[in-house]
Amino acid sequence: MSGGEILQEPKRRVGGFVDINYPEELICRPVAGVVPSGGSAQWSTPGTTVGTADVDANLDFATYEPRMAGKIDGLDSKGIVEFGITVGVKTSQTTANAKVKLQARNKGGTFVQIDDGGIYGTGFAITTTEIEKTFAGYFPTEANFNAVPFDLRLVFQSDNATALAIARVKNSSYVRMSVLSGI
Repeated sequence: MSGGEILQEPKRRVGGFVDINYPEELICRPVAGVVPSGGSAQWSTPGTTVGTADVDANLDFATYEPRMAGKIDGLDSKGIVEFGITVGVKTSQTTANAKVKLQARNKGGTFVQIDDGGIYGTGFAITTTEIEKTFAGYFPTEANFNAVPFDLRLVFQSDNATALAIARVKNSSYVRMSVLSGI
């Protein structure tokens, strides 16, 4: 390179492909749809426990498949995923205790828990009035969740067989990561 040349960023080609591989930030918004009348929040379709105490119910609420695929932070493990998932939980009748976990996986793979368990994993009281709980933090990726595309699900249960737990995910929820395509 001679003294007067200026380095330029790589040029993008049509379709989102780039001349040089570099990470791109992606944000998954797992709940989408038409804004309800009155301006209230959008929610995923709710899931319900099956009527047996302390048995997991799954709410598969998103498969994230953007136009690009690749490793999160370009790494097999220890890439960083930021998440903020707000969940609404209530019972069908009376009161109960609920447990809620957030899980992710490379599309079609084996799910891993991405929250630390905390109060959501040990249980909290719920009634027929919906309460919101937010999972927020950073997750270091591992072999079963380290790439785009990926799946997200909520695993929840009630300790009362007759008071079914009902859970759903709010539209303000997100998952953010940097992806290095082609890796």
